[in-house]
Amino acid sequence: MKLSAITNIITSPATGDTYYAIRSGTSYKIAYSAFVSGILSELGVTASVAEINFVDGVTSAIQTQINSAVADIATNTADIATNTADIATMSVATGAEVNTGTDNAKRVTPKALADSNVVITDKAQTLTNKRITKRILSATSYTTDTGTSLNCDNLDEFIVTAQAGALLFNNPTGTPTDGQLLLIAVTGTAARALTYGNQFEASTVALPTTTVTTARLNMLFIWRADTSKWVILASS
Repeated sequence: MKLSAITNIITSPATGDTYYAIRSGTSYKIAYSAFVSGILSELGVTASVAEINFVDGVTSAIQTQINSAVADIATNTADIATNTADIATMSVATGAEVNTGTDNAKRVTPKALADSNVVITDKAQTLTNKRITKRILSATSYTTDTGTSLNCDNLDEFIVTAQAGALLFNNPTGTPTDGQLLLIAVTGTAARALTYGNQFEASTVALPTTTVTTARLNMLFIWRADTSKWVILASS
């Protein structure tokens, strides 16, 4: 049968999925799939029915849709790269920024916190029921007259438990703040001579020049920013 000769196609209600091709008054009964395949062959289409079904629902040129998808992917890739760079350069919000939630550059949008619920580093606050743990450097003994390595940036108390010879207290390193306190405590294995760097200064209390046999000697100093001196407040 030449499909080009078909003059009429009707659906047979009696057989459902069966079609009739009418040619010169003679009927040819053809299965649906075979009929469609025949039409495709006549039209020069090499794709199968299953392959044609793959484009079911396509509403515009496929290449145009692919080009649009590729453009979207390129845009999304650029957005990902930009967002990754933003995350890499994002800085940590300060306490004030967290409290107010106003710094959009840092993407801070938290619920505001009452000052009583959080310690804010750049805000004046009164703290209650808090304990500050002292920063302590402790050693058994230092070699005679070689001195000590005191750093007032990370030290509140310096304790020597069994000094075996004379001891020189060198000037502390670091950047002390006005009113900062420094406690020095020395216990000698016997009476030991004590000397000081030029930043240590007597007040109404003299700088001790020796330990007292094997008892612990406690000396409390305060930093005076106006004179750049560690002034002794008490000795016992």
